[in-house]
Amino acid sequence: MGLVFHWETGAYFLLDFDLLIQSFKKIELPEMEKLNDYRVALLFEGTPAGGYGPSTNVMSSNGQILISSNTFNEVQVYDLEQDSLYLKRWNTPLLADKKSYFPPKEAERTTDAFREILRKIEEDISYRPFMSDKENQRFYRFSEKMHFGDDINKFGDYMSTGSDVYLSIFDEYFKLIAESEIQELNKIPQTHFVKDGKIWMYENIDDELAFVIMDVEIL
Repeated sequence: MGLVFHWETGAYFLLDFDLLIQSFKKIELPEMEKLNDYRVALLFEGTPAGGYGPSTNVMSSNGQILISSNTFNEVQVYDLEQDSLYLKRWNTPLLADKKSYFPPKEAERTTDAFREILRKIEEDISYRPFMSDKENQRFYRFSEKMHFGDDINKFGDYMSTGSDVYLSIFDEYFKLIAESEIQELNKIPQTHFVKDGKIWMYENIDDELAFVIMDVEIL
């Protein structure tokens, strides 16, 4: 099963493939079409040159397919056994219900204006993919708001100086149990996973592989 985005129409859908009989089923995802409000058409000297927009994530857990984005505080759950689709939304004091910044519909890729657009997008809330904690029958999700200085990297983008990092904890039915800023973290590690009910995060210390382990306790 895979998530498909149709560039010309802005439609999202799942394709469920059956390789034994060489067929597939299309599952419409109309709720995701609102992501197009956050998409920027890129131009190069006035000529269309691609686009920039929200990221999406798909994961499988306990017979369910979870579809989420970095833009909306929600998840769509497709139950494989029941062949049903439902949506869970949240609106919290820490993380709101969606990104608040709407970028312009188009921008020249090589201009300072587009650099500022990227900065505003990343400074806004960004919801990361869900992580499954099978041992405790929970889901975890990091979110972040990035910070930037005035330095520019070799690609012409502002360099991050850190992030405000948040952790949300959900039960197996996606009821929000707890949510908090993690002040001990100033960025979300690129690679992390759940093991033994704890969140393990890769860390490079003096060119040696190490792990930072987060023990999750609900008070």
